[in-house]
Amino acid sequence: MSSAAPPRAIPISDRMVGLRLWWYVPAVGLGLALARWGAGTRTFLLVAMIGAIGLLWLPGWVWAVGALSGALLSRVVTSVGILPPIVNFSDFGFVFAGLAAVLAYRAVGQRWTATARHLGLAMLVLLGITWLSWAMNPSDLARPIVTFMLWAEPFALVLILLLDPPTREARRAVLWVLGIVIALQVAFGLYQATTIADADFVKGTLIGAGAGHHVMAGVTALGGLCLLAWGFGRSLTTGLVCTVLSSPFLILMPVLADAKQVIFALPAAAAVLVLATPGVVRRIAVAGPVVVAVAVLIVLVPAGTTAVGFLESASEGQSGKLSSVRLVTDEMGASVSRWALGLGPANGVSRAAFMTTDLFAGGESPVRTLGLEPAALPIRAQSRALQISEGTSFNAPLSSALGIFSDIGTLGAVAYSAVLAAVALPLLRRRKQWLSRAALAGWALSVPLAVAFDWWEQPPFTLVLALITGLGLSIQPSEEPSPHADPSRS
Repeated sequence: MSSAAPPRAIPISDRMVGLRLWWYVPAVGLGLALARWGAGTRTFLLVAMIGAIGLLWLPGWVWAVGALSGALLSRVVTSVGILPPIVNFSDFGFVFAGLAAVLAYRAVGQRWTATARHLGLAMLVLLGITWLSWAMNPSDLARPIVTFMLWAEPFALVLILLLDPPTREARRAVLWVLGIVIALQVAFGLYQATTIADADFVKGTLIGAGAGHHVMAGVTALGGLCLLAWGFGRSLTTGLVCTVLSSPFLILMPVLADAKQVIFALPAAAAVLVLATPGVVRRIAVAGPVVVAVAVLIVLVPAGTTAVGFLESASEGQSGKLSSVRLVTDEMGASVSRWALGLGPANGVSRAAFMTTDLFAGGESPVRTLGLEPAALPIRAQSRALQISEGTSFNAPLSSALGIFSDIGTLGAVAYSAVLAAVALPLLRRRKQWLSRAALAGWALSVPLAVAFDWWEQPPFTLVLALITGLGLSIQPSEEPSPHADPSRS
């Protein structure tokens, strides 16, 4: 009697997508036609929601790829008028419709993994505190919904991949798509750098996005971290080759885009990647070029020296960020409820709060179409920040970390930290896998970025990071490396 494990059954979603993929071609064609030739935004959204009903059986990885494409590629077609601007925010539809679809057929009769249970519970706690904060600070009903969606989107994508793990072949396909999308950022960025003198317009495919140059550099940095994690996980020689290949992603693009924030945060990511890499020799091999690259960026590159200057100014109290902290704490005053639950969703200095105001360039905020009352604190914070320091992104009052605290208070900050821990701890336990090492380095990169600006609420960055995280955490036990395996093959 054979002791071999039975082959893994092909999920029903994978079977149906193979059988009925051609069904979706007319639906997509109709949607594109309506979007291109005169259909209003509401009509387009209505048709999209009706069409989504027929997509419920698509596997989770397809929804993830759709979200990635919506966040990073949509502006290429909307910028030339082929599709309406609302498509720039289609990633939210892919993520939350995908999560609903996966829950509808995956949760019934299936046992969730411990990681999925912990992440789902942490997200529910964050949702509950967001609504409780809204109840303590009553305002527009859409405010807590929009705010929670911005915070929860990347974790919802991770949950999709945990509940409906992709097969080995599907994972490889998703990684190829991810690699191509990141490579496109370099190709577009190089073209823009050679044709446009202003570094702020080196935005890759994020054409027209206000902070597109920073976010694009953050995306390429994630790609570079993946290359290093994969290469040194294979062998020392492969790692050294990947070190050279990663230089355009980790060094060149942040320099061309003048991405001060990314350069400022790279040391944290480098430190985590070095510590997570197995084997002393490989750690030294990773640390050497990374330390040199970070030193060059910080000491010799203008964007790096600006980042150092920001830290020096902040230590002397000349910082728009510090002025925003003081403004938020003054607004909370002696109120215990405000310190515990904040000023209310989209009422502090979060991205959602800024999206209700006229401070967002070009008026592209989708929140504006909901008719929400503009938040007062962002305008006051921006005015005070400009009085204290230069109007750079480093000194802007916008901050994800401060935004979470200002919107939903101490309890909300603890709840968001629990969501982060729900993905970080499993990644730490799986650090023999290169995807987990890359994801850990990526989350380390995101922490200082979230303090400096609104990076936890920037879908092009967070969805790439979430996709790497979800792919790493969804690897089945049978695919895990043996405890006695050569770490170079992890």
